[in-house]
Amino acid sequence: DKVDNRSEYVADTDPNYEYSYLGMEELGDMAKYGAPGMWYVTWFGGTGATQYVDYLPFGSEEWETLATNAPPTPDWDYLIITTRTERVGFFRVRAER
Repeated sequence: DKVDNRSEYVADTDPNYEYSYLGMEELGDMAKYGAPGMWYVTWFGGTGATQYVDYLPFGSEEWETLATNAPPTPDWDYLIITTRTERVGFFRVRAER
């Protein structure tokens, strides 16, 4: 998976399995679920690390933490975001141990 062993340890993922890593999975529109104007972000990773979903608005230099999951975390999770116009920018998922 081209992720270094230290990062795998911090994210509590398996360095010997190419599909085990911390990463964003999908950014989607909730309109298909009957909630137009709302959207969601999904991610996956290990279960023994604290996971954070961060957001960086366009034109800003400061990341904002939108969600924090303390261990044990699910190996897949999601966050619903209220409106697309409020969240124009970048997302990332990170972990700490």
